[in-house]
Amino acid sequence: MTPVASNGKAVTEKKMFSRETAVSIDIQADQSIIWKLLTNASDFPRWNSTVVSIEGEIKERGKIKLKSTLDPKRVFKLAV
Repeated sequence: MTPVASNGKAVTEKKMFSRETAVSIDIQADQSIIWKLLTNASDFPRWNSTVVSIEGEIKERGKIKLKSTLDPKRVFKLAV
């Protein structure tokens, strides 16, 4: 598991055939509001400039397909 800094900076652990990135920050808001915003996959491209699209449902232990501005032709299959 990648160590998580709570300062809003991403921490990435690279392995031979994979990488894991984690980021954390304290937000002064109700947890249910934050969770609703972060799990609305179709809204991600509106506020996250690195995301082209997300397919699937963002939920605990879920799986999604993400297209990033890094390579819009590539689909990243991710575990939540």
